[in-house]
Amino acid sequence: MNLTQAQLQAIDYHLRYDNLLTNEELILELTDHYSASLDELLSTGLAFGTALATITAGFGGCNELQKMERQYNRITFRHYDQRWLGFIRESFRWPLSIGPISLFVLAFWTTLEAPKPHSFSLQTLIDTFWGSVGIGTLIGMILGLPLFSFFGSILKHGVHNVPTEISYILSRFLPALLLLYLFAGCLIYLAPHLPAYIYEGSLATCVMLAAVLLYSHRKMYDSLYELTPSR
Repeated sequence: MNLTQAQLQAIDYHLRYDNLLTNEELILELTDHYSASLDELLSTGLAFGTALATITAGFGGCNELQKMERQYNRITFRHYDQRWLGFIRESFRWPLSIGPISLFVLAFWTTLEAPKPHSFSLQTLIDTFWGSVGIGTLIGMILGLPLFSFFGSILKHGVHNVPTEISYILSRFLPALLLLYLFAGCLIYLAPHLPAYIYEGSLATCVMLAAVLLYSHRKMYDSLYELTPSR
């Protein structure tokens, strides 16, 4: 017997939400296995829910399925990278490119209007009120922004494969964001020695790229939990 579309969607939901899986390659492989096994079990007269639970128990339950997914980490990360890169490219395609371009223009205009720093040191920043606020904000961004997409997906979709996702944030997203912050800090430090418009343009580019990284990272996480027949 052939499974109905509703039953296939039930398998997809069972793997993603009941067993907290996010790995696309593993889910596709398990879906094929579940479909073949369900065909056999349903033909014996078992109810769909009972047959589904029987197959999952055969794998060792939710914990064993998640352990299997963690073994797919390398493949998972490559899949995440491809999705993330796709959304980054999409951000620079019309009409979505209006957002990054507008942000660049706004940041560039702001840096033109703001006085260019003549000297820079951490101590001089800390000694001023707004400097202290700026340092605190920067530390908060460094610690908080990498987790923004992750916690956003938890609030929207529930808790999923936490070890894999945290590992991805620490090995991919956090280093990329820290490099941008480091580059921006070097720009401010070297501002007195940089030619006209190089400082403003480079700093505005950092702001734009940070926003694109955050947007594309969040889109990537949201796309992992879309329940569509094609996934």
